[in-house]
Amino acid sequence: MNTDILVMDQDIPSFSSKDEEIQYWKELAAQLHQGLEEAREDTRQVERELEEFQENSQQLEKELETQLEQADKTIRELRTRNNRLQLDSDTLKDSYEQTKRQNGTQICELQTMISEYRSHEETLLKYIRELEQKNDDLERSHRAMMTSVTEFESKLNSAIERNALLESEQDEARGMVQRLKDEARDLRQEMKIRSCEVPDNDKCLERVRSPIDSNKLKVEMETQTNVPGSPLKMQQSGGGQNIPLTPPARISAMNIVGDLLRKVGLEGLLCSGCKQVKCSCGGGNPHSPVIPAPMMAQPRRGIGIKTGFMSQCIERKSSVQ
Repeated sequence: MNTDILVMDQDIPSFSSKDEEIQYWKELAAQLHQGLEEAREDTRQVERELEEFQENSQQLEKELETQLEQADKTIRELRTRNNRLQLDSDTLKDSYEQTKRQNGTQICELQTMISEYRSHEETLLKYIRELEQKNDDLERSHRAMMTSVTEFESKLNSAIERNALLESEQDEARGMVQRLKDEARDLRQEMKIRSCEVPDNDKCLERVRSPIDSNKLKVEMETQTNVPGSPLKMQQSGGGQNIPLTPPARISAMNIVGDLLRKVGLEGLLCSGCKQVKCSCGGGNPHSPVIPAPMMAQPRRGIGIKTGFMSQCIERKSSVQ
């Protein structure tokens, strides 16, 4: 085939002799034989390469089959894993959706609670402001109350001092009333004695001028002169002599004492018949009991008796008589 090609490719030259033609064909045969050997050698080499290629291809095929099996196994494993992951993904999606719904519900509840807490906080803030205002008002009222308490304490202290003074004056007045009661009892006894006798103006004047009881009159004069503003003390300071009161002055003094006893609340010490300290009706008790010490010590609210006022009243009545 190659020879035909070579023959066809080359033009057959023209020969001048047969030897040249033989030589030509010999050379051509040698070339063709050499080409054939080369072709055979190439064929053997190609066959060897083909065998090597077949061996390599078989090995490669085995390797590919092994790889394919491994790939199939890997694919099966990956598919199994994919299915498992898909299931996990579906489970996670379901749990995510459920968690999302729960979180949405919790968020709504928390928002509601936050709004309630905010409203409650506003209410508490308003209540705190109101409490602060009330606290300020209470502090102001407390300061005003403390001021009023201080003023009240000062007034109370002054009232206590005034009550102490009034109690001392009342004790003095009670002592004076007791002395006047004793004097009235003596005068009542004297009037009972005189009522049995025939009245005589000269004798009455003499008896009035004569002391009833020197010792008692002396004690009475000493006690009455100690009282400021009393008639006896004023008479002593004016004339310098111990002159007893006249009967009309004594009667007016007893009337004044009776009025004072009514004001003080000691009406039980008056006569039940004529409502006087000294009387001639005989209805009263000539020996009236003495006022006990506890009764004299108890102060009477709202009533203050001043001995100076009593003495002035007795003096005025005496001057009028």
